[in-house]
Amino acid sequence: MLNLKLRAKNLVKKYGTSDPYYIARELKFEIVFCDMPYKINGMWRRILRRKYIFIDENLNEWQKKAVLCHELGHFLCHKGYSSYNIAGRTFFQNTRKENEANAFSAELMSYSSDIDKQYIIHFLELGHKK
Repeated sequence: MLNLKLRAKNLVKKYGTSDPYYIARELKFEIVFCDMPYKINGMWRRILRRKYIFIDENLNEWQKKAVLCHELGHFLCHKGYSSYNIAGRTFFQNTRKENEANAFSAELMSYSSDIDKQYIIHFLELGHKK
């Protein structure tokens, strides 16, 4: 398994901040807030050589940050993986990658938020809108 705590720490050190919006801009992502299908909070895609992160506009601010950190986790830890998790329709390999992205999100958010890591992971696993 990846050392996600160290990856998050190195990312914060490299960019001098734990702000996921700043990090995403530095990685040349365009962030798009839109209405997402039920149980999908976000996803990232490369379209015509441009990188996009789509986040559900109906989430509250900490949830949007958690989803953004999750998608950054996929980009940084899972090269070539650009899928999204739909509850009840995952397979073993995807589930492992989703769990790693959830853990990465919780680690990165721990630098700027006092929200419990398990609470963040629980929200990301459920995929439900609040």
